[in-house]
Formats: sequence, structure tokens, C-alpha cells
Amino acid sequence: MERYLTITMQIDPAHVQDVIDAYAEHGRVAAATEPGLVRFDVHQDQADPTRIILYEAYASDAAHAAHVAGDSHKRARGLVDSLIERGKARREALNLSPVFTHAAPGG
Repeated sequence: MERYLTITMQIDPAHVQDVIDAYAEHGRVAAATEPGLVRFDVHQDQADPTRIILYEAYASDAAHAAHVAGDSHKRARGLVDSLIERGKARREALNLSPVFTHAAPGG
């Protein structure tokens, strides 16, 4: 079964770029090494730059499990976990069930 997730993080302004850099690197590593990764996007809210949103899509639950077990995931998540422990970040994850998806031609 395919797996889709969004993760919304509210990050202390002093740490926003660190989190963006960590997840951008994580996404690059995952895209190069995880065949079950379909999509990994890092977004920054235009109205609130301290809000970072990840959109992730996996070919299967097993592909997601492999992703979570990877070292680059552990590094990026560890950074945010440490910020949460210090009161510098919050995180909310949603597991999504697709109702309708559409990709533009060439996208």
C-alpha cells in the first residue's frame, strides 16, 4: 500500500535554516538511495517562515520503514527532536489517504 505523509514543524527562528539544510540534505540522500521513495518535498510557509512542511510519498509501507531506518533520516529527525526537547520546535505528522491526485504534464 502506498504511503503519504505531511509533517508540519514550527521551528524557533534561530534554527530554521539548520532544519531546512538538514532536511534538504536528507532528501537528496534519500532520493539517491531509496528506490521506494516517490516524493520528498521541503516547503517553507510564505506567511510564516518558521513553519516548515514536509510532503513525503512512498511506494509502500516497507519503503517508508526503510526510509525511517536510514542514517540521514535519523540525523535530520534527531536535530528536530533535540529542538523539541529544548522547547525550540513543535512537530505534527499526518498520514494521508489519497482521494484524488493529479500531476501536471511533465510534472
